[in-house]
Amino acid sequence: QVVAHGSKVYATNCAVCHGPQGAGDGAAGAGLNPKPRNLIEGGWKQGGTSIALYKTLQTGVPGGSMTAFKHLPKSDRWALVQYVRSITKDKPEDDPAALEQFAASAD
Repeated sequence: QVVAHGSKVYATNCAVCHGPQGAGDGAAGAGLNPKPRNLIEGGWKQGGTSIALYKTLQTGVPGGSMTAFKHLPKSDRWALVQYVRSITKDKPEDDPAALEQFAASAD
């Protein structure tokens, strides 16, 4: 259910740049430099763990074209993290204890 919700949030907020399937080929992303990340391939600049992806949604990528999405509700940002991790091939292992601790204090 969380991944399904994340897919809907993705379609509304992310697909325009990252593309409908997450391949980095969205219409609005064509003019961006750097180009939007191919979420399927990964290659994360700020890390691909759930914590790193959540932080990227909070702050964006400094010096990059990824803006912050802190305006989205916390539950939507966590759903996006789960959706992105469900489609990526480059999925580092999460540390369950660190993830639980971070999630309890994340805003």
